[in-house]
Amino acid sequence: MWWALHHYLKSNASLANINYSKKQIKATQAGLTVIGLVTLTLLLFFFLGLPSRQQFLAHLRTVTLLEDSHPHITNLTHVWHDDSITGEFHLSSNLTAPVFKMQLLGPQILRLPFDNTALGTFTARYDLLPSGNYTAELIMLFESFVISNVSQITMKRPKPLTNYTFTVNAHPKQRSASITSHDDDEEELDQSHELPYCDGYIPLNGRWHVHNPQLIPPLSTAGYNGEYVANQTVWNDLIFKNLVLDYKPRTDIPVQLEYVPDRCRVVDYSRNITAMKSCVSNQTICMWGDSHIRTLHNTLAAWESGEYTAFNKEPAVSPFSTYYLKQFGGFEENVESLFANNKCNHVFFNFGLWPASHIGNYPWSPKQYEIYAEADIAWLAELQTKYPHVTVWWVTTDPLAYLSNLFAAPSKDWRYEPLLEEYNLRANEIARRYQIPIIDTWTSGHVLNKLTIDGSHYKGIVEWTYANMVLTAMCNKN
Repeated sequence: MWWALHHYLKSNASLANINYSKKQIKATQAGLTVIGLVTLTLLLFFFLGLPSRQQFLAHLRTVTLLEDSHPHITNLTHVWHDDSITGEFHLSSNLTAPVFKMQLLGPQILRLPFDNTALGTFTARYDLLPSGNYTAELIMLFESFVISNVSQITMKRPKPLTNYTFTVNAHPKQRSASITSHDDDEEELDQSHELPYCDGYIPLNGRWHVHNPQLIPPLSTAGYNGEYVANQTVWNDLIFKNLVLDYKPRTDIPVQLEYVPDRCRVVDYSRNITAMKSCVSNQTICMWGDSHIRTLHNTLAAWESGEYTAFNKEPAVSPFSTYYLKQFGGFEENVESLFANNKCNHVFFNFGLWPASHIGNYPWSPKQYEIYAEADIAWLAELQTKYPHVTVWWVTTDPLAYLSNLFAAPSKDWRYEPLLEEYNLRANEIARRYQIPIIDTWTSGHVLNKLTIDGSHYKGIVEWTYANMVLTAMCNKN
């Protein structure tokens, strides 16, 4: 096409009294080439066929879950599409600052936040669910949550506002990430070895996958219908009654959970302690933090000693890891001396739970927490530059079971999910600014926050996931 026009223009340029330069002709050729490609694309779509609007709508499902049946919710609908496996929950409320969560339980476990998309309208989105039956349960954690007035907020017993079961029939493509085992006999979940190892990725978005989900009773049939007792793990006792969370690897169990990140790989060292010992044999790990970090230290120490179910509120003795108590900003130890004398090759540190509890009549504001977090992160980043044999990681603050807040003493404990989440967002931004990698325990942990053993500490699959994140970051340099 364009070459014919090229010849014509050259042969007739004098007649039109137009002096076509070679540059102009090339520009014309390029333009006609683009037009030709667009035309060809449209023709292909025409002959191959495009899904019509009617075809799309035929796979669109809409279910009204609540309508004028709740004093604060005027409408709740679920809209999803069979083929693309994308869906949304739309909620209308007359409240100004509520906190809603939608829990999905099935072949995957998700805990969806609701974004305020318009005045009085909230939306929770999901995608790429594998086929199976899902129970969806809406929970309102707070009728109103304003961070600037946290001390005046009262945590009420969250009850399910609605629950129902829907079925996903389509089969989406294989997920793009994997948990990799160092055991040659262990079948891997995915062969996506081109993905990097998770070495401090934030946020560590992913999914909890459930093997044999048909053995788990519906979410609505347990937990909320029972009597709550302080420090009792409702999910562990009722919903996952037959799920052995603290199992020795390769033990035959009916149900298994595993966290699969979206964009990187986590190595499951729990399945090969030999590989774990090989990694840490010449390492010196220093861990600063509250009970969240202490439990992580104890888990690594237990693995090294061949234990899998140990939980201790005292720091365990470990040949490669040392725990230091840190509840607020600052360090009591001479950190630089430890760095200079090769007492720490890897540093994992955090604080966050104590500034939100047991400190007086009001928790730290996010701004106050941000100031102390930046002071600590900036100083350790400076030391890391001075002592390049040391690698520093920031660890996110751990989520609490929201049920545990029901039993907290008034004016002493405000470790509410929205406040701790704001702490994490601010600390994570600071860590990124100082190029400090982040071990993200929040994103995976808050989905299964009911699996705490006492309302605030984890063991079993949740804590194992944390430990695998630490070891993957240490032992697998990309």
